[in-house]
Amino acid sequence: MRTTVQVVSYVEKVVCDGCLSKDGTQTEATETLSLGDRSWDLCATHHDRFGRYLADALGSGLPDEQTDAEPVVSVPESGPVETETNDVQADAPTVTETEEPTPDADLVDYVSRIMDSRKARKGKPLDPNSQAARAQWSKHRERLAVLPEKEGADYAKWCATEGKDAQLTASHVEFRGFMWSEFPHMARAYADAMRGVPQQDQTPAESVTPEERPLSDRERNKIVRQWARENGFDVPARGRIPMAVSHAYRLANEERESGSKESHTAA
Repeated sequence: MRTTVQVVSYVEKVVCDGCLSKDGTQTEATETLSLGDRSWDLCATHHDRFGRYLADALGSGLPDEQTDAEPVVSVPESGPVETETNDVQADAPTVTETEEPTPDADLVDYVSRIMDSRKARKGKPLDPNSQAARAQWSKHRERLAVLPEKEGADYAKWCATEGKDAQLTASHVEFRGFMWSEFPHMARAYADAMRGVPQQDQTPAESVTPEERPLSDRERNKIVRQWARENGFDVPARGRIPMAVSHAYRLANEERESGSKESHTAA
């Protein structure tokens, strides 16, 4: 007796979620788009389209091939080189050069110290594997690379005082935050200089009255301490002024200035 057996084989086909949601078309998926713990199977057309949407919304970020660390080439020493030194050179301090962090190491340090700045997730931790984290970090990294001379000098002093690595992107973000909190006029000048906004012409020193001359940090701190004691705040005689006191002083001066402007307008 001869028996014919029919073998039926099934081939699994992954269809595009975009086409299926749009018109029910079962187009074969060739790509997978993942965001956090969710993923979608997409055809090439929808993958490119949604990729452009995300790039427009979150920034282009950095391609994977640009995040690889550059190879370090070690050059063998050819032997001791005798040089003539004088007493001044012998007494000169030795400058230790720190190696610039790789993009991946800088990004990991960044997300461990800086929070998400987007309005919907403001203050929440960043995911180092997300496109949003790379876009935010890339913007701040590019800013650090083109610091104006004045801000660069102040930033280097601040890092030396606070024990921060000046080559890390997160350090400069923290520096900007500190300046906006304690010295907003300086932070605004940094931002204007980076945008290329021309500074106002300075009045010659001989024609500037004490009231018109900008206050130094020491003078401003002295005024803030005096104001704080007169208004019941407890402030140390030396050292950093508490942030709450600085904030209260700024609010009080803003109210005073706004009231002065209103009285002039009424007159």
